[in-house]
Amino acid sequence: MEKVMVFIDGANLFFSAIDQNVKPNFSYEKLARKLVGSGRKLLRAYYYDAPLDQKTDPERYRKQQSFLSHVDKLSYFEVRRGRMFNGRQKGVDVRMAVDMVNYGFKNTYDVAIVVSADSDLVPAVEYVKAEGKQVELAFFDKCWNLKNACDSFIEFSADFFNDCY
Repeated sequence: MEKVMVFIDGANLFFSAIDQNVKPNFSYEKLARKLVGSGRKLLRAYYYDAPLDQKTDPERYRKQQSFLSHVDKLSYFEVRRGRMFNGRQKGVDVRMAVDMVNYGFKNTYDVAIVVSADSDLVPAVEYVKAEGKQVELAFFDKCWNLKNACDSFIEFSADFFNDCY
């Protein structure tokens, strides 16, 4: 049975979903299980994001922290945090790339499912594939560089999320 790890770029997915008119309040647990499918084993799903600035918008910060706490409590999920600097996320894509490479090198998984459109992940994808791992990309059809680097592509659409609420 193939061992699968899912790597989710949280903010990238959230804002892309909104751009594609997909309600972003879907269940991440259902999404991960749908991506893994039957006949494969979900080892862990990592959700990457950076905490908002509490001083700038305390209410948005509170809502985000509540959401991240919820995701962290899901079965087989772990939240990995970057940081915010001048209103921009820092360290999120690097942390995601390091985790993909680290767990791939340690032979923890057979298949990595990447949920992102960030082309900064291409070198990590290429390294993991060179180590004999398969990399699947699941996202809206707007991530050409990353899509070309991965072994296969699962295209998100509004219909894809229907059974993830």
